[in-house]
Amino acid sequence: MKSLQMLAFCRWKQFRFREALTLFYAFQKLAGKSAILLENIGHTHNSLGETDKAEECFEEALDRIDKGEKGNKGGLLMGLGIVKKSRGDLQGSVRILYKALRFYQESYKGIEHSIVAKCHTSVGRSLEALNEIFKAEHHFYEAVRIFWLTCGYSPLTANAIKKFADLKLLLQRPDEAQQLYRQSLELHVEFDTLDMRAIIEIVNQIPLLHLTQESKSKLSRPGLSQYLPSIQRFWERTEFRKTDGNLAVAYKSMAEITAIPGGDGCRVAKSMLEKALAFFRVTDEADCTRLIAQSEKFIEICDAQIAKTRTGKSLKADCTRLIAQSEKLFEACDQQIAEIDAAKALESSSSSS
Repeated sequence: MKSLQMLAFCRWKQFRFREALTLFYAFQKLAGKSAILLENIGHTHNSLGETDKAEECFEEALDRIDKGEKGNKGGLLMGLGIVKKSRGDLQGSVRILYKALRFYQESYKGIEHSIVAKCHTSVGRSLEALNEIFKAEHHFYEAVRIFWLTCGYSPLTANAIKKFADLKLLLQRPDEAQQLYRQSLELHVEFDTLDMRAIIEIVNQIPLLHLTQESKSKLSRPGLSQYLPSIQRFWERTEFRKTDGNLAVAYKSMAEITAIPGGDGCRVAKSMLEKALAFFRVTDEADCTRLIAQSEKFIEICDAQIAKTRTGKSLKADCTRLIAQSEKLFEACDQQIAEIDAAKALESSSSSS
């Protein structure tokens, strides 16, 4: 029985949810129902989009716990709250998730824990869905704060920061949103597993903040060059990877950001665009005609910027050489003038004698 249970967990972690579900039910026939097993089955049904069955499992498991059976009450409350949100019962979702939050806060007696941060995130999402964005702001703030304290540089922290940034846009606070997006991107590009979806979503928000006059005027740091270190790091991490659709789209979006300010960013931008363009030209996943045209246009812009930079550097080099030559000429002139002055002084002295 133990091996059956472990295999079910293994399949779940492999995202083979249908196989995991079959194994969990097989284990239930042998061991009987329990709150713990019902929770696992409920989460599996939820992962398969079978929210009605997931809700039944969570509610039955909670009922068993209320009658004295052992189980993970906090996890069941969170699962039930999330399922209710998926099924459109937003008020019910918030009510259950608040119960889960209080349960964990009381369990850890004021000690910060990542599961409390996860609860804050879930409560915030449901409140946001109810358009209670000012209440949601508090919970997203708490999630970010606690994740920083308990997890540090973690995908949990980066994703919470991004979600907080999304909410700041809803609150029409572009400067706060921009700072959070930049921070989230800086974290995401360093993780061993790159979350392409999150990275693309962040990168797509950047032009909207910096190139829309209404938003740009409210930014304390309106320049795009601040993103170049993160984008260069992303390029270092992915340069030799096989390009797929997500990576090609990420390259194109990042290249457009780095090409606009000019300078060294244009070289990185051009390299990214060339890899993206190579994928767009051969893929049959979608019609990439517009993406191809845009990429070709931006490569032309990069070439022009690079040429301009080279011209500027050669002009600067020429000026440096001329300045050095002039300085030597001035030194020679000063020496000749000194010799002439000395000769005149000697001649004057001889005349006087």
